[in-house]
Amino acid sequence: MPNHRGSNSGENDPGKVPKLQLDGSRNSTNKAKEEIMTPEHKRVIAVLGATGAQGGRVVRAIQEQGDFRVRALTRNPENAAGLADEVVAADLTQPETLTAAFAGAYGVFANTNSFAGSDVDEIARGTAAV
Repeated sequence: MPNHRGSNSGENDPGKVPKLQLDGSRNSTNKAKEEIMTPEHKRVIAVLGATGAQGGRVVRAIQEQGDFRVRALTRNPENAAGLADEVVAADLTQPETLTAAFAGAYGVFANTNSFAGSDVDEIARGTAAV
């Protein structure tokens, strides 16, 4: 079976995913960038639904990789203390909460709940995120 991951070190191991560097390249040996990116200078990834099953896994994966700071976005920040580098109140049904939640973020992980039922306007929630 062909390997579509490329030829970087460690990429032939199906259990290992190469680290995505800040410049977008996949290079696990780029030490210069890792050395100058102290925790307070790392770019922020905001994760919507950080206390949910999928969002929580995304938070942990980003933290394990170590290239970004994580801003956990949740409707109930009091229940998420210590989950990420930052925990911020945000609710897709209250778009006014999103401006501050996304401020300064380099990227956003957004996932809406398509199983919430017919009374939930998933399109409106997705539109609020963008």
